[in-house]
Amino acid sequence: MTSARTTHAATKLSNGRVLLAGDSYAVAELYDPTTGKFTATGPSQFTLYRPSATLLRDGRVLFVGGGSDAAALYDPQAGTFGATGSMVFPRSGTSSILLDNGQVLVVGGEISGGASAELYQP
Repeated sequence: MTSARTTHAATKLSNGRVLLAGDSYAVAELYDPTTGKFTATGPSQFTLYRPSATLLRDGRVLFVGGGSDAAALYDPQAGTFGATGSMVFPRSGTSSILLDNGQVLVVGGEISGGASAELYQP
């Protein structure tokens, strides 16, 4: 890895590479299992402390639960992060899963505002 990480999320992309983002680093990394190499990819302007990451049907990756109510999308075609709608409550250490209908269920983690679940609609 180009940076040591401890609280990141790792997600296998549609192209077989693995996206690593989170911790206190603004730069995400891609791991290519065919070459065994890590390369930097688009900087994230979002706090991604203990996030969860979910691969969406269109190939983008949704990051949530980075210690704020912000949610971020990574576009592997462009190699960039962008904002998407805010969550109802700030969270960190969440779990998220892609549902059969294409929505993402976000649950758990350290939540300010009480226990709850949220749905993200791409």
